[in-house]
Amino acid sequence: MDDLIKWEPQDNQHLTAKVEMMATPWGGSGVRIIPCCSLCGHAARGDDKYCGRCGARLERKEAE
Repeated sequence: MDDLIKWEPQDNQHLTAKVEMMATPWGGSGVRIIPCCSLCGHAARGDDKYCGRCGARLERKEAE
């Protein structure tokens, strides 16, 4: 067993981030509310499973 390679994550795919609605600057003076990663704040599209910036697995709320 000692000769097995120990798995070490190379990115944040072992972390789970929630998709939260955040206000981001839009245009000159506007603000837009968009879904973002709770770890780094990067915008998350509807079909993304992992964050494009930090690599965390995105967890979405079920629609009620």
